[in-house]
Amino acid sequence: MEIKIKLRFFLKKINLATYPNTVILMKEHEALMSLLDSSISEKSCMEVIKKLKRNQVYIFFKLDKDPEFLKVIIKKILDPSILKAILNVSDINYSEGEKIILEKHLCIINLLSNLADDLKKFIKLSIQKMEEKENFFVEYFKELDRLKIVLLTEEIKTDDLKWFFNTNLFTLITFESKRFSIKLTEIYHLMIQDINLSKKKYFNDHCEILLDKKTKEGKFFNYDSFFSILYDKRKSFVNNLPKSNGFIFHKMSKSDKLCKQLIKLALENRLKHL
Repeated sequence: MEIKIKLRFFLKKINLATYPNTVILMKEHEALMSLLDSSISEKSCMEVIKKLKRNQVYIFFKLDKDPEFLKVIIKKILDPSILKAILNVSDINYSEGEKIILEKHLCIINLLSNLADDLKKFIKLSIQKMEEKENFFVEYFKELDRLKIVLLTEEIKTDDLKWFFNTNLFTLITFESKRFSIKLTEIYHLMIQDINLSKKKYFNDHCEILLDKKTKEGKFFNYDSFFSILYDKRKSFVNNLPKSNGFIFHKMSKSDKLCKQLIKLALENRLKHL
């Protein structure tokens, strides 16, 4: 549910209920909306978070249990050092959900920062060796900028994953992995962290992306590593579902051709390494 819809819901509750502090809650609701809509700089973000945590609507309705509110603020922060300071500040008491959101955002920003540094070093070295001209690498930075947008978006779609697997950046890191501290599997893990795998079809859609890459790249694509991450994500997702919901991973239909392909590929790859 979008933040604005949630805020309208709480405003309706305040108007309809007979809370002893209704007048205060009305004013605080307005303040909360203004706070979330305001432009936030990296210098002011600490104070904004403190105001958020002190807001009476935020406290009364226990909105610290819904980290989406905090996410509105922290997604505008792109400096790892500031994020670390926010996470470790002693006078702000974060809920477990808020900590997870902060840690995840910090992880993404650190990854992007390290990837950018690695790319700059690689380009500098390549230019010194006269292997390529500087403008040759412009496309890599364009792809890095788009990857940043994708990783910081609310919902990563299968099209985003297809795009990533077909980028020049993906190919570069594949063949120059020793020059990069960031692994492609790390990026993939972050990209699928919040994907919806509630249905068998969703899982199969993601499997098809990996199979397509395997078909195109063959031995140059470490299929096992990527599938293992996806499999663990699916297994974790299913284990957290109520028993009556969805399908159970280990009871997938034997007639499912895609799953047969996956199992066969995994076995073949493992046998090669025995």
